[in-house]
Amino acid sequence: MVYVLKIRGKEFLAVPGDKIKVPFIEGLKEGERFVVENALVFDEEPEIKTSNVETIVEGSGKERTVIAFKYRPKKGYRNKKGNRQKFTMLRISEI
Repeated sequence: MVYVLKIRGKEFLAVPGDKIKVPFIEGLKEGERFVVENALVFDEEPEIKTSNVETIVEGSGKERTVIAFKYRPKKGYRNKKGNRQKFTMLRISEI
């Protein structure tokens, strides 16, 4: 079975046992269960079904730094910004 999960406005393709990195979900602790409602299920049959998929929170953290650097040649203008986006790691449990 293959699942298409929609979490915080983004879609993720996963199978049971996979670990996926999703945008940070506030209020979840490590080891807690999180249910994704109305996930699309692609089975061996030609039909598409919807189902609730249960996931387990593996942890959360920050991505690597992404640098945005702007400059104008011969003007002395330099602007450097960095960003570390938060994420939550989820493991798809067996359904």
